[in-house]
Amino acid sequence: MKLIWIVFRKEWIDHLRDQRSVVSALANSLFTPVFMLTMILLLGKTMMSMSEEKPEPLHVLGQQYAPAFMQYLEANNIEIIPADENLVEEVRQGKVKMGLIIPEEYAQAFREGRPAPVELVMDTSRQTNLMVMSKVTQLIQAYSKEVSSLRLMARGVDPLIQLPIVPNVRDVATPQSSALLFMSMLPFFTAIVVFSAGAGIIVDSLVGERERNTLEPLLINPVRRSYLLVGKVLTSFFFAVIVVGLSLFIFWLGFQVLPIEDAFGFSMTLSAVSLFWIFLLTIPETALAAVLQAFIASFARTYKEAQTFLAILPFVIGIPSVVLAFVPNPSDLTQIAIPGFGHSVLFNRLLRGEPVTPLEVVVLLLVTLVSTGIVLFLAIRSFGRERILSGK
Repeated sequence: MKLIWIVFRKEWIDHLRDQRSVVSALANSLFTPVFMLTMILLLGKTMMSMSEEKPEPLHVLGQQYAPAFMQYLEANNIEIIPADENLVEEVRQGKVKMGLIIPEEYAQAFREGRPAPVELVMDTSRQTNLMVMSKVTQLIQAYSKEVSSLRLMARGVDPLIQLPIVPNVRDVATPQSSALLFMSMLPFFTAIVVFSAGAGIIVDSLVGERERNTLEPLLINPVRRSYLLVGKVLTSFFFAVIVVGLSLFIFWLGFQVLPIEDAFGFSMTLSAVSLFWIFLLTIPETALAAVLQAFIASFARTYKEAQTFLAILPFVIGIPSVVLAFVPNPSDLTQIAIPGFGHSVLFNRLLRGEPVTPLEVVVLLLVTLVSTGIVLFLAIRSFGRERILSGK
């Protein structure tokens, strides 16, 4: 242990002396919470602006055949714009968001109490127009129900007969779960920080020292290679733990300082206790990341090759966090026992304020620690081979 501590202290001091690499590693990793906070604020402002009541333009061909219908749309914040015969082509080219064609037979069918035909012209492949499409479609359905109710009342029939079921919605979402709608990518970005914060140290202490011809003199010392590798891995591990903690703290601080609730218009809380538990769960994951980076770097022939391999690793590990968004309420222990994916599951539960059982935590920790031990064993074997000096 004393020899490992000596190697760790030497690597830590050497790394801190290289201020440029330290600042670069901190800047790249701490960029994550700043980026997430910025995206959350922009998303909130965009949603608020879209929810503001402003007239939506609707190009109508044949509006003279349905004057009452046009008045209803205008009363519900729809701006009626006369259209010409090229309406369909204008919608297809994106010049017009949406169009409505009212044929001449509409008036007669409406007077006779028959279904009056109208044609909606839209391009559902344009995502920016989906809001106005949905609004106009809902207004047409609402107007149809209103006219239908009036016709039933005129015939002495209670219009409520049309409604055999009246759904009442009870929203059980908490402020934490509402906030999760906009923080669902936090586990993904956390995985990126965990698997990238200490990568520079590993690359520099293994491949970098070999290219500077300082690795061979180090291996000549009467110290086991396993001690040397463990000391280098510990340096990367502790630096990554510090960066992950700072990232989560900055993210929490941003929620306290920035006007996020004003941007969304409803209460959004981020529990410091939940983030602290997330930080504790990232510690064994960070250890796995450090040994995995060392194992991969031991096979790299050049510094650039090692950087390329380790740059891809965070995104590969972060894929389970993205997949989590499409998995309905994963709770099986076999899913939680997958390092990376299991961390994302528990992170989401903690953010939502949902309970996490001790068994789930113990299973995830055991699997992560066992995986770390296996990868460390493989890394030590790879580091003990002579190819580590030549890179071939």
